Amino acid sequence: PKLELARRTIPRRVYTQAHMDVVAEAIKAVYDAREQTRGLRMVYEPKYLRFFQARFERL
Repeated sequence: PKLELARRTIPRRVYTQAHMDVVAEAIKAVYDAREQTRGLRMVYEPKYLRFFQARFERL
């Protein structure tokens, strides 16, 4: 598809607020750098476990 979305899940009762603060800062840094980020193209896609075993190249 033209747009692939990534789902982020967080296990309950495992992480502290400090952990969540670090995650929020990292997500904000990625968002802030979105104009400089070019993306990836999938060059190999296995039949099973697509994203765990796929190979990519930079655009």
